[in-house]
Amino acid sequence: MGRKIESYCSICGWTIILPWRSGTCFDALAALDSRPSTENRFTMHESVIRCPNCGYCSGDIEESHTEAKTVIQTTDYKEQLNNRDYPELANSFLCKAMTDNATGDLVGRTWSFIHAAWACDDDKKDDQAVLCRRRAAESLESLLGKGETIADEYEMNATIILIDLFRRSNQTANAKKLIESMRDNTTDNEIRLLLDYELVLVQNKDVKRRTVEKALKRKC
Repeated sequence: MGRKIESYCSICGWTIILPWRSGTCFDALAALDSRPSTENRFTMHESVIRCPNCGYCSGDIEESHTEAKTVIQTTDYKEQLNNRDYPELANSFLCKAMTDNATGDLVGRTWSFIHAAWACDDDKKDDQAVLCRRRAAESLESLLGKGETIADEYEMNATIILIDLFRRSNQTANAKKLIESMRDNTTDNEIRLLLDYELVLVQNKDVKRRTVEKALKRKC
């Protein structure tokens, strides 16, 4: 049986038993949106905790803000928490995105949308995954426009992630425009290979999960 740790909800005080969190590491077989491979995949439910009593969803449930307490009482939050069109895990991430947004954690909000898309992928909710990726792309594009990034955690170029979000959410024009702009301004051979691969995928209208490894094995 796996190791457990005891935690509590900072909003309602409910005691929660959590699995021991595993670490993550760089994964050469990761997808172009940074999702780890099956062999090295972190457990997504470790990245969001949902209080079974009040419904607060957070990466650190022992920490809360006044804004988060307000958000979880809203109709929009409660409806998303129990939205049957989405997997439960995706709902948790989408609710976390709301609290992230309210507390000004825009990097956390972006990852919450991305993780929600992955949860939809696993449940074969393709339409919902597309919607989550579109929200993630909008959030990431806003961050990049401010000179911020989300990529340090996974050692992946944030703009490549944005291109992949565009590609996998059928935003072909946005993907092509970003590929062309970025390719003209990079001298990094690996980044060029990733961009060239993304362009081929976009041209082929390929919206499936594709890996960094496969992109880097292609010849210039």
